[in-house]
Amino acid sequence: MDRSNPKPTPSPAKKERYSPNKDPANRRQFKCSEELCKYISDRTNGYTLLYFSCGKDSVVAWLQLRRYFPHILPFYMYAVPGLSFVENAIDYYQQYFGCKIYQFPNPSVFDMMRDNVFATPDQADVYDALDYPPDIQGTTDLENSIREWCTGLDNPIPEHAGYGMAMTATGVRSADSINRMSTIRKYGSVNYVTGQFYPIYDFKKERMVKELREANIALPVDYTIFGRTFDGLDARFIEPLKEYNTDDYEKIKAYFGLVDVDIRRLQHRREYWANRNVY
Repeated sequence: MDRSNPKPTPSPAKKERYSPNKDPANRRQFKCSEELCKYISDRTNGYTLLYFSCGKDSVVAWLQLRRYFPHILPFYMYAVPGLSFVENAIDYYQQYFGCKIYQFPNPSVFDMMRDNVFATPDQADVYDALDYPPDIQGTTDLENSIREWCTGLDNPIPEHAGYGMAMTATGVRSADSINRMSTIRKYGSVNYVTGQFYPIYDFKKERMVKELREANIALPVDYTIFGRTFDGLDARFIEPLKEYNTDDYEKIKAYFGLVDVDIRRLQHRREYWANRNVY
């Protein structure tokens, strides 16, 4: 028997990793966001977390949730604590909704500190010496930590125990972008991996405007300063903030002293394209 050229052993078929979003049993299609909210509320006893960014989508999401969830725990993730325009917005919405908005550091801030992004040499020395929370690697980890805190013995508010099994509502809408539309069409308006659902996933611009007007609720000053909600420390936000509020700008520099570098990068790009168009 010739064994010089043995036949290769066929490799076993690769088993696809199970994903709850791809499970047909979980991929329920809802007729509308109202049906979705009622479905989730019935299964969580009316408890939900709300990722609240102070933007128009999260504001309308909160208005929608109030119709179906008697228990809402909103939380805001900050890049730098104590910015006055953020605190003013938080105070306004707490008074409007009659509910405390909990504030937590955005997990991405820890990544920036670890990598010394926009850090001066002195700040880098401090950040390199810090002990970072090992169990908070992203937004989903933060949400799970909030659920654990709500059910923990150190939580002074017993009523929060119901949030232990709550899902997290976000202001994601199909009309935001083609990618979001295709994702929601493919996987639905509930993400069972992250424990999130989208209570206004089918709202379009007309519905958004109608909800805001009927509620007589204002949007934050972010839209005046940046044209959108404050969502980062790059030049899109730092440059206009430097002109609008020097105190908040200095608060950011106290944590990220070299944020001006990105302003200079943006200025260089403008100069480059302006000079290129001359020829």
